[in-house]
Amino acid sequence: MREIDNIMLASAYNEWTAAPHSQKSFTAQKWADTLSISLMTLYRRFKTFGFKPAQRKERASKGIPRIPNLDQYARSLSHMYAFLPRGARKPPLRLVVEKALVNGILPPEASEIHPATFARVLRQMQLLDEDGRVLRFEARRPMEQVQYDVSGSEYLYVHRIENGEPVLRIRGTKKYKNKDRYENMRLWYHGLVDDCSRYWLAKAFVSAGESSADALTFSKWAFSMKSDERIIFRGLPARIYMDNGPLARAQVTTEFFNRIGVEIKTHEPGSPEDTGKIEIKWRQLWTNFESLEFLIDPNWESREYTLSEITERLINYTVRLNRAMHPTRAATKEEIWLSIIQDGGVVDIDESAFDTAFKRSRRHVEADGTFSLDNTTYFVKGLYNSWVYVYEGIAGGHMIAEDIQTHRRYAVTPYSMPGLDEIRTDNALPGKTARKEAREYKKTYRIQPFKGLYEKDAQVRDENVSVFPVRSREERQVENPLDITAYPSLAEARDEFFEIVGSSVSGDDWGDISRLIIENGLKRQFVVDLALEIRGEMERQTLSI
Repeated sequence: MREIDNIMLASAYNEWTAAPHSQKSFTAQKWADTLSISLMTLYRRFKTFGFKPAQRKERASKGIPRIPNLDQYARSLSHMYAFLPRGARKPPLRLVVEKALVNGILPPEASEIHPATFARVLRQMQLLDEDGRVLRFEARRPMEQVQYDVSGSEYLYVHRIENGEPVLRIRGTKKYKNKDRYENMRLWYHGLVDDCSRYWLAKAFVSAGESSADALTFSKWAFSMKSDERIIFRGLPARIYMDNGPLARAQVTTEFFNRIGVEIKTHEPGSPEDTGKIEIKWRQLWTNFESLEFLIDPNWESREYTLSEITERLINYTVRLNRAMHPTRAATKEEIWLSIIQDGGVVDIDESAFDTAFKRSRRHVEADGTFSLDNTTYFVKGLYNSWVYVYEGIAGGHMIAEDIQTHRRYAVTPYSMPGLDEIRTDNALPGKTARKEAREYKKTYRIQPFKGLYEKDAQVRDENVSVFPVRSREERQVENPLDITAYPSLAEARDEFFEIVGSSVSGDDWGDISRLIIENGLKRQFVVDLALEIRGEMERQTLSI
């Protein structure tokens, strides 16, 4: 460190302190140049002579407002602004004050307060500040949570349909005044990103809006093994995080994901920062995929692309991104996702499970056995004049009807009006059949005392009930609500079982029997065969006594 003459430094300090306030900076700079040191070094050396830099003054406390209820008035005005939806333009404060006075939200004496006073109080109380601190989070391991979202294309639109496949063209601007031929059809991107590894998947669909069927089709492709070996992502996540939009509220998606054990967590619309990992992918897709791939082309106005071509290019784009480095870790996104092996691997699911997804509607089956759904008439064989739940399969289009009272399921077919030579009638009603059988029984009945309702019944001994062996196995299965060969619940299978057996069984025996029924998928045929077998065994034991 360079030695500075203390005598000259003392002279500089004395001249600097004696100088008027307007000349202090000039005097200090003159002596800094004379001593060949910087201005800050000079000020630091001045501290040895007792110099103390000026300290920042503390903010004075706010006084008590002289206008009574001013804070309450400002809070009422903040409520007026809160009526605006997210993203709407905010009108001037003076007009909001005027409207609050007209509607009685502010008292008449508030009209004497200047709008600038309200503006100052609103700023001090921070009543109009909605954008707080952004909270960031990240999953600790792959597949702990995936973020899912749907976004529309900015530049691609449906030009025509050729052999059942959409053909798309490029539009250079989103502000297009004329109507498209297929204005109700639009290109949508369904995508998900792993919250831990940032591994991203996306697929293109053409539909009228955010479709539950497209969401399940995308989920089936994303969670299953791919034929393209470059895409390593597969398996069920523990949780799916999405906005509280139509897909999260749709019964089809919520029921299906709940049935396969995947939690759905949502956030309110209008806060894209909550799902920022997937939202930023859409901005990158519009710029780095759509704009780069399709617009930077001298003949982009006449180019045409099929949906399959766009899907292929989109997959190549996502593969390239997933092989890039993670933004905060020293590894690629693929390498971080593969670390799931350290947590025991992925949870696989059979692709056929996605075919069990359905949507449910409540309809009334008329006297002719028909009901209407989506402007189409359907026929239910063996049922009429009943309220039913109609289960419509999303994937295969399979449809069944479930009687709300009896919970029995019936097959549903499209209805067509029969011709004159095709008129058919249903089988005889059970009530008419029973009356006919009673008449026949009366002809053959032998005269003997007819047992009354309140006569004493013989007790059934517990030792006459056979105990059946127990079988058990572990297998994760997904219930198929569209299956009419199985009971919808164990309670209905139990009622059918006891109706055939004709007597009760002990609690322990029913526990063994119920496990057998559950293991066989609540199949109707198994319950009937088992009940007949037990009934036959009980009759043989009764005859042998």
